[in-house]
Amino acid sequence: MEIENSKIIKNFRYISTLEIVFFTWLTCGLYGYYLLYKWIEVLNAVDEDSQICNPFIAVFISFFTCGLAFILFDFIIPDRAAYYTRKTKGSSNKRRDNLTPPIKDLPMIILMFNLFFVVFSSCIFLLSFSIVGLILWPPYFAIYFVFCIWANISMQRSIEYLLCIDRAYHV
Repeated sequence: MEIENSKIIKNFRYISTLEIVFFTWLTCGLYGYYLLYKWIEVLNAVDEDSQICNPFIAVFISFFTCGLAFILFDFIIPDRAAYYTRKTKGSSNKRRDNLTPPIKDLPMIILMFNLFFVVFSSCIFLLSFSIVGLILWPPYFAIYFVFCIWANISMQRSIEYLLCIDRAYHV
C-alpha cells in the first residue's frame, strides 16, 4: 500500500507542540474537535476503501454526546494510523528514518485514561455537594486538561509519522 498524494494528504501539515498547547488552552479544548476533523479526513483519504466516517458527523456526534464519542475516536484514530503505518512498511520505510515513532500501545493508553477520567468524574459528581467534591474538582480538571493536550499531541504525531511528515521541513 502506498499513500496516495491526494489534496487532503498534501494539505496536512506538521503542527508544533506549542501550537497545539496554545490553541487547546485558548479554545478551552475545542481545538481538539478541529484536530479530530482533520485526522479523520486524512485517514479517510489514506484508505478510501475503509473510511472511519464523515469527519463532520464525527465532530457533531462527539460534541453532542459531551465528548463520549470523542473517547471512541481517540481510540480509533491512533489505532488506524498504526495499522496504515504497518501497511506502508512501518519503521523500515526510508522516509521515516528521521522520525520518532509513536508510543507502541497509544490507542489503548488513551482509551484507558479516558475511561478512568469518565469513572473518576462520575465519582466526583456524586461527591460534588460535599467539601471533598469541591476540593477534587480543580485538580481533576487540570489533570484531565493536561491529558487531553498530551493525547492531541500524541495523535497528531502518529498521523505525521504515518504520512512521513518531518518537523524539520515545517518549522
